[in-house]
Amino acid sequence: MLRTAGQAAKENGAEKIRIITLSVGIYSGIVPEYVENCFREISGGTAAEGAKLVFNVLPARIRCRKCGGESQIDTDTFRCPLCGADDFQMIQGREFYIESLEAE
Repeated sequence: MLRTAGQAAKENGAEKIRIITLSVGIYSGIVPEYVENCFREISGGTAAEGAKLVFNVLPARIRCRKCGGESQIDTDTFRCPLCGADDFQMIQGREFYIESLEAE
């Protein structure tokens, strides 16, 4: 993430990254607090030193293999809210990517 943000800033003529907005799926395994702590440690001396991290947490969305419907599921129920089936494909919820950068 740090390398990608630094390259994007450099390619766009920016010297200082102020904000990095990250999209993180609820089932990605990414813990925002851990990312923030690690980021503070490894970003020292880079264009991203002192940058604010903003986390956009994405909900879990599924496509049901039984009814074909697409819907959001909560973290307590692993069933299609449309038909009740438990045979589905997760189509959102495991992401981790840089959504945007604010730099100068």
